[in-house]
Amino acid sequence: RELLAGMAEEFSAVPPDGDWMITFALLADVAADLQDVEHADRLYEMLEPYRDSNVVIGHGAVCFGSTARYLGRLALTIGERELALEHLRHGVDASAAMRAPVHLAHARLDHASALGAGGDWPAARRLIEQAADTASVLDLPLVARRAETLASIGGR
Repeated sequence: RELLAGMAEEFSAVPPDGDWMITFALLADVAADLQDVEHADRLYEMLEPYRDSNVVIGHGAVCFGSTARYLGRLALTIGERELALEHLRHGVDASAAMRAPVHLAHARLDHASALGAGGDWPAARRLIEQAADTASVLDLPLVARRAETLASIGGR
């Protein structure tokens, strides 16, 4: 929390170079994981113009997935569930279109979390099962743990 708060003082000083998107996507994950509403709101405003982009390092050597996924997590953090669902659906679609199974699994779990927060556990469970299947096939322990945790919250 302290590091995020300290960095937030310098958000505007981050140069708009090839590392800008990855920096702010990672900060978005931190703010969402910490449920830091104040910083999530600021980060949402900064990332929103890039909602239809993917987060890449440099010239695309590494892709961190759809910006929509990060926006969805931020929107959920600031209490904008419907907006979060819109972004997260887009994140799932974008990950599927890229044929990026790891990103797709994470996007499905984020979407499931938002659906579950609204009480739609049947739809959430389908997404959780799809992500868990991907985790099993590709040996993705983090995805498997996230799926198991989310499934335990929503009941099986």
